[in-house]
Amino acid sequence: MCDLKISFGTPLVVIHQQVVWQFAEITFKVGNFTFKGVSVVGQSPTGQAVSQRSTADMQVGSMAVVSVEWKDASGGTVKVDGPTTWTSTDESVVQVTVSSGNPQIANAYAPGPIGSASIHATADADLGEGVRKVTAIIDITTISGEAVAGDITFTPTGTHPPSPGGPGTQRGANPPRR
Repeated sequence: MCDLKISFGTPLVVIHQQVVWQFAEITFKVGNFTFKGVSVVGQSPTGQAVSQRSTADMQVGSMAVVSVEWKDASGGTVKVDGPTTWTSTDESVVQVTVSSGNPQIANAYAPGPIGSASIHATADADLGEGVRKVTAIIDITTISGEAVAGDITFTPTGTHPPSPGGPGTQRGANPPRR
């Protein structure tokens, strides 16, 4: 794909620029749930690769594994120069740490509160002597976790003897309708 820009001014300027497309496949696993998203990246005029985003939900208090495969324009898996780095846009919502041994795999943990954060996987796409960053992004929304405890509310109801039928059948109260 090409990007063509024409500016009508003095002097006339025509810029013809080849757009480079790359793909990254992000895998997100929580328990038995697996999400695969593909990030399509195109080189911006500044040289920074820009990624489309994938999304996933995870419960507060849970951990997930995220991994990235860097792809070329035809969708084939390719190598990058150096390790992939991982960051979270909000560590209070989702924390990300690299798994040991493989920088293309990381652990995501949702400590709470409920909210949203993006995880960015970034690498150097230029296998030569230059540096051209490519970034794959997955947006994570943290949702309520499973019940692990309960709160009991104590509400005093007065100075009368206990009622065998519960609070609605205490002396002087109207009996429940059937």
